[in-house]
Amino acid sequence: MKYFLLLLPLAVSLAGADTVMDRIHGALSAGEITSDEAALYMTLSVLDHDALPVRFTEGTVDEPCGTPAMLEAERMLGTLSAPVREEVSRNLARPGLSGPEITIISPQDHFRIHYTTEGVDAVTESYANAVAAAADYSWQVQCEEMNYFRPPPDAGMGGCNRYDMYIKHIDVLGYTTSSGEVKPPDSTHNASASHIVISRNMSDNLLKVTVAHEFQHAVQMAYDYTEPTWFMENCAVFMEEMVYPDVNDYMGYLGGGDNPIRKPWWDIRSGGGSSLYWYGGVTWAFYMWQGYDVGAVRTVWNKCAAVRGPNMMEAIQGMFTDYGTSFTSAFMEYSYWRWFVSDNWYDGGMYFAEAADWSGKPYFFNYHNISTLPASGDQGVYA
Repeated sequence: MKYFLLLLPLAVSLAGADTVMDRIHGALSAGEITSDEAALYMTLSVLDHDALPVRFTEGTVDEPCGTPAMLEAERMLGTLSAPVREEVSRNLARPGLSGPEITIISPQDHFRIHYTTEGVDAVTESYANAVAAAADYSWQVQCEEMNYFRPPPDAGMGGCNRYDMYIKHIDVLGYTTSSGEVKPPDSTHNASASHIVISRNMSDNLLKVTVAHEFQHAVQMAYDYTEPTWFMENCAVFMEEMVYPDVNDYMGYLGGGDNPIRKPWWDIRSGGGSSLYWYGGVTWAFYMWQGYDVGAVRTVWNKCAAVRGPNMMEAIQGMFTDYGTSFTSAFMEYSYWRWFVSDNWYDGGMYFAEAADWSGKPYFFNYHNISTLPASGDQGVYA
């Protein structure tokens, strides 16, 4: 296939989403808060917004997943003062519930669901059963049909070796954490057990994709819990589509604000400082799937597991090499792929048909001639 349109990065700023985690990162980078405060605030951004200073919450956009904040707080533990380390560790630990704990075993015997019917965490038995059913189906698709690693057992931390999920009142849709969890001593890689916490109040479809999303994080921690959170989120949103293709909640990340279609000049790892960019970064995983095959994303995680310690970029490069290309060539093609969406999509094109429904518009430079370098001037943004 020949390509006739060159997408170039623009040095412009568009209004974007601002989450609590973005503000915590900004304050830490500016020296306005200490590492102690940042780690504690990270956990509170997931568990209790009301416990945070108002400047971190007022006017922010909700963070859908609390896993990145919890992982970042966990990775900071060794740098914290003793009292704060203890408090952060408590926030990362398996949660208590506001009333007497009830547990059920999922129909396929993979999960133990912990919930209560009293207090602020209260849910109905039918809601707990819906969590169990979505968890079993997520296990079936991800671990049995797609052949991803299964989360390692937790040495009975939740009462048995089934995977534990807790239903609580939290300020995100869900989160997964490996803090304080069993790290299998016979593992050849950085595998970790984990647990998941799910919000107590979601619609049926949102509950389904949230469980699929968080279970993918549990799977990722079975490969290497030290890998960077940006690709973890790319893949967790990707897995929402793999498990529940008819829900399409992911499209909300592509319609505006910060995502790789509207802001293709941003580094895929950092997201230009916007954590919501990582969710729209599902397009990177979609590219691997559509450009190569559905096993390409799993190949990246296999290569992460093959090396002890974080090696995400090397793993991605190695995956493309296995498929007979290079990271540079693939990434250049990925930029073209981001053009063939919304009204630019065509039957038989570079994306699956749902890309025609993506409301995000690619941005690119207007046509212009450059006769001398260095060049200067604002050519404008064109949708």
